Amino acid sequence: DRAYGQNGNVYIEYLFHYIEEPMSTYGKWLFSAVNESPAPDVDFGETYHSAPSSIPTQICTCSFSAFVHTVCFIGMMGKKEQDHLLFSAVAESRSIDNNQKELVKVLTEARWEALILSMTEHEPIKYPIPMTVHKFWQHSHTNPSNTRERLAFFDDFVRLLETSPFLVFPLDRLQQKFQSKFLGCPFWANKRTRGGACRRSAGRNIDPRNCRYRCICA
Repeated sequence: DRAYGQNGNVYIEYLFHYIEEPMSTYGKWLFSAVNESPAPDVDFGETYHSAPSSIPTQICTCSFSAFVHTVCFIGMMGKKEQDHLLFSAVAESRSIDNNQKELVKVLTEARWEALILSMTEHEPIKYPIPMTVHKFWQHSHTNPSNTRERLAFFDDFVRLLETSPFLVFPLDRLQQKFQSKFLGCPFWANKRTRGGACRRSAGRNIDPRNCRYRCICA
């Protein structure tokens, strides 16, 4: 009950305190992803305030609807959703060819380094960050309009994560704690199994936040 404010919104910081995880950048990405879905009302304010936990923190709130959608999204998230979430969080839209009018999502070396720092910001283990940053050159391409710059596309990004699995471990841990605290890991394991069956029968991927086959909250 302490997670609720007077306006009925949920204090996001307290949720992270409840699952015993720090308020991380990648944790905010999860709520931001839901905020871009049909369940808005996530506010990462800049004003400091005493939240219900009596700990002075930023005011970060979301509506109860956004909270439910986020828990379902985290609980049902698989590797593909992880990859798309992380890539969308750090990639930028570019026109990589002077003759190309369409914008495409690409990753620069600077944004790859920013992702590494965000995913390891609260980790006690000292990971080989410089070596991991350098891997970008092995899985990227020269920018046709700027030969001094290299760019990585989504498939390149997936290969980068495969070479550095420690980058997704914090997100895996966060998901496991959310599952454990909200309805329990067996519940989500069952829902993910049923969700996988729905996807196979439909022959396509289904957004876990809006499953028409009611595989999340049925």
